[in-house]
Amino acid sequence: MSKNNPLTEEEFAGFKPARRILQYIETFRLNSGLSKEDINILDWGCGRGRSVLWLQDEGYNAFGVDVDQGPIDNASALFQSKGHNPSVLQLLTQEGKTEFPSNYFHITFSSQVLEHVENLDAVAAELFRITKPEGIGFHTYPARKHLVEAHLKMPFIHWLPKNILRHQLIALFVLAGREPRWPGLRSPAEKTEAYYRYSIGKTFYRKQAETKAVFSRNGFRVSFECINDPLLARYVGSSAKGSAMKTAINQLLTEFLKVELLITKP
Repeated sequence: MSKNNPLTEEEFAGFKPARRILQYIETFRLNSGLSKEDINILDWGCGRGRSVLWLQDEGYNAFGVDVDQGPIDNASALFQSKGHNPSVLQLLTQEGKTEFPSNYFHITFSSQVLEHVENLDAVAAELFRITKPEGIGFHTYPARKHLVEAHLKMPFIHWLPKNILRHQLIALFVLAGREPRWPGLRSPAEKTEAYYRYSIGKTFYRKQAETKAVFSRNGFRVSFECINDPLLARYVGSSAKGSAMKTAINQLLTEFLKVELLITKP
């Protein structure tokens, strides 16, 4: 369902947060010795707050922030009907700030959000401010060199510069019928322009080194965790016998498959 539609009980009944996010939350809970209700969790880029609502149902003290008021409003009725306060979902300020106190969250997370952030420094600084010492953040998003761009579903367009080359490739995919088919767009020219504007204005794929530098200079310890996914370990574990090999495989996974960014506040 679209974020522009109200969140319904029927839709929510089939929802569960991403497996890896839940793994990190559970590991933190066990290692910290804290009860669920004592762990403050923030979903950065929460949309309609499905993950927040699921975590609250499980007993966690969960919150969400987003840049768009519409999806937050579309969650309000279901939050209330399930006995939760919809005010736990908040709108980010125009400066990318939250209203939470400093050193508040044990865990922050996001899913397919950071690739949409133009000013990553501002996000990193705010995450550092609101994260408790020894708190963690787990942020997952599409890899920079994934063969198919995750949102427009078009191969290789995000590999090209944000110029006429990308525009022309998008136009070719539209003519070939390889497109996300957003509602309200009719002609091939209209579709091409809308998809191109989205790709240059709403997606910002970065090199691993750049992302690491941003979070490091804002105070976090940074690591990329793809290689530690238990499902991937089944396939790469036997071949990654040395630390150098594991590092190389992890870099390839992060560059071409997905990014799993783990940040820790000292």
